[in-house]
Amino acid sequence: PTTLTAFPDACFANCDGLTEITIADHFTEIGKSAFYNCKNVTSLTIPVDLQYDNALTASPVSRHTL
Repeated sequence: PTTLTAFPDACFANCDGLTEITIADHFTEIGKSAFYNCKNVTSLTIPVDLQYDNALTASPVSRHTL
């Protein structure tokens, strides 16, 4: 839903089922370690203006795809 605008800290941490992440334009923030240790993520697409410091710690995906 468009009423959600942020991912809380560690919300998907250690989620081995995630392989691809696409974040909608209405999101404004990703919490710390939100995708921590998501070892199977091979693709991440996020809006350019999104704040995501430390969201990808220990993840093989370390930069966003535009």
